[in-house]
Amino acid sequence: MAETVSLTARSGLSWQIASAIGTRIVNGEYAPGDVLPTESDLGEAYNVGRSAVREAIKMLASKGLVDARPRRGTIVCERNAWSFLDADLLSWLEGSAPDQEFLLELVDMRMAIETEAAALAAGRSVAQEVKEIRAAYEKMVAAEIGQADPIAADLEFHKAIVSASGNRFMRPLVAIVSTALRFSFRYTNALAGAHVGDLEEHERILLAIEAGDAEGARAAVRSLLQSVRDAVERGGQKNSDGLEQT
Repeated sequence: MAETVSLTARSGLSWQIASAIGTRIVNGEYAPGDVLPTESDLGEAYNVGRSAVREAIKMLASKGLVDARPRRGTIVCERNAWSFLDADLLSWLEGSAPDQEFLLELVDMRMAIETEAAALAAGRSVAQEVKEIRAAYEKMVAAEIGQADPIAADLEFHKAIVSASGNRFMRPLVAIVSTALRFSFRYTNALAGAHVGDLEEHERILLAIEAGDAEGARAAVRSLLQSVRDAVERGGQKNSDGLEQT
């Protein structure tokens, strides 16, 4: 490796090396089946000792990105072995260019999580949590006239719903939902009819939760996400026909 990378002191060296290599893997610079440079070469490239590189490789292996074995080297794993629920992996993926299949899978995952989270939030109707959902919606309204960050407001709205589900297994999935939303913003908002920040649909979700209408909340989220899914499918068709690149 000819490239020398400067690492900051924000996190431990091993994590930073893992992040740098992991990002290159998910971006396709290192493809499945490729053998990574040796520990010595990586240490020289990142100006660190072999022990830090070794720990970084262990981190990547724990996320399913690489398989390190003696006398064979460190090999990049196939994508179906990657731990897509891992928070670090998701953050590295945000800089990649996903294909249509990946985007559709993200929407389907959101459909599974957010529809039920909204239903649970409506069923529980915890006043403070519902207030937080409304506060996020009001920020979305303000964003329409340039008084708030539209992406941050939309993220806050959906994260508040998952948190309001009260489900201890759903709450840790907020990071996954956030990543899926950011992908949606980047790759579907530009398409006609794909505005995921649509106020009317978000208001229907909010009102159903405030009314304690679990089925209504579930249906409202499903409607919103189906429109996003339809937009992804339309975008993929346009790309395959050479009409539009998202």
